[in-house]
Amino acid sequence: MIAQAVVAAEPSVPATDGRLLSVGPGLGVKKIHSDVFGTVSYLEQRIVTNPAGVPKLLTSQSGVTNQFQVVDAATGKLEFAATIPGKVSSNFGYNPATGTVYFGRGDGHLASWKFGSTTVTDLGKATSIATGIYAITVTPNGKLWGGSYPQGLVWSYTPATKKFTESTRIDMDTDYVRALEVVGDTVYAGTGSVNPKMVTFPASNPSKRTVIALPDAGTSGFVSRITARGEKLFVVAEDSDNVQRSYVYNRRTAAWEGAFPGSSLNKNFTGTQKDTLVWGLQSGRITSINTATMVRTPLVDTGISSPRTIHTVGDRIFVSGVDGTANVTAEYSITAKALVRRYATQSKPGALAIQSLIAGSGGLLYFGGYQGNGLASLNPDTGARWRGVEDAGVNQIEHLIEYDKDSVFIGSYGSAVLYRYTPSQQHTGKDAFKLVANLRDECMQSRPFGWAAAAGKVIVGTVPEYWPGPGRTPTRQTPPPCSGCCGPRQRARTRLKPV
Repeated sequence: MIAQAVVAAEPSVPATDGRLLSVGPGLGVKKIHSDVFGTVSYLEQRIVTNPAGVPKLLTSQSGVTNQFQVVDAATGKLEFAATIPGKVSSNFGYNPATGTVYFGRGDGHLASWKFGSTTVTDLGKATSIATGIYAITVTPNGKLWGGSYPQGLVWSYTPATKKFTESTRIDMDTDYVRALEVVGDTVYAGTGSVNPKMVTFPASNPSKRTVIALPDAGTSGFVSRITARGEKLFVVAEDSDNVQRSYVYNRRTAAWEGAFPGSSLNKNFTGTQKDTLVWGLQSGRITSINTATMVRTPLVDTGISSPRTIHTVGDRIFVSGVDGTANVTAEYSITAKALVRRYATQSKPGALAIQSLIAGSGGLLYFGGYQGNGLASLNPDTGARWRGVEDAGVNQIEHLIEYDKDSVFIGSYGSAVLYRYTPSQQHTGKDAFKLVANLRDECMQSRPFGWAAAAGKVIVGTVPEYWPGPGRTPTRQTPPPCSGCCGPRQRARTRLKPV
């Protein structure tokens, strides 16, 4: 039996890796600058109904503080916040019968929280080798299923016995299982990162597997969500072209019905597996979907630039997401086909661990956060802080280099996107950031880790995107490597134009 540990919700104390430390020779630590990369950005959002019938928004943040939070969806007010050891996994499982929320935490552990509780419980490691767990799904009998990394294992957990069961590796191409749905006795698992596919097997016999190839799979990518509604499976995948596609699979005919009509769906639906009339989000609109006929009827435009989760309670539809850089929740009336109210989602700011750090001109420190969005700076003498706008296109920064006092080059993950930041243009917002290159498009690269400057040029060292290895056959023609710099599975040096 796995011992259960509890993690207190408050007080919240940031870990050391969320701070900048000033160190002097022979003097030890001179000063600690805490929470320098603050954020309220979310890894995941999901609205559920608590046992009292009230809609609540669940959120997770990656960082060193406040990673799991619960917000009242009817008011936007924060009700619970807890710091979780390690990164919170990017989805929630929920058992409405018990009011219990499940999510992954650091080192492949499963955690739970129950409405009314003031603690988060560690349920143990999902598999013997897991460092990350995903796709947490709760079946009607309360049993949990999920996927993991590395080696793409499927696991299950029985709350009554507090025991985990893990499968063997689904196939040699699979590194992740990041999507999973259980319908009756049948498990559907979505794989990545090479040759993404859907694999199905009986829950009672995981070794009896059937591979279901995607209609138009890339050589690499992920199946990121599988949702059953009526006799259909809605499958969302991101392929090696960085394009998100939604597919429809008919469980009764055991055949694909093609891509979902129109633009790709948001990953969330309302309803249960038996429902054939559900609500979803497509192109920013709330849309009803008849899963039997595939007829779609728009209800209302959300007015939210990036709506992420949808939930119904009676005549009301609740949607949460990000509008520009603001976290918002909105309530709509199905009968009136109109917005009822909209309010800010009052999450508690957290802090990300520092991913990249350099000393710049004028005594400034420039840095990026782990899973953060954008560039930040700190004057360690005055304590003055600055955060770049979040819509400049800069994602997690792997490394930085200052070429001169008015040129900072940034390596952004993924797709190895390179930017030039001009400090003298800071007042212009995102115009201070100029796109230099997308090395995924040019060279199939992913992470820009190293920078150097010489002879009027800057040079960046990168790591490639996932690529088929020995014995792995691409499902379609792979893009050619860039000339003379980056073949498959090699570190690349990309020389940019003179600055």
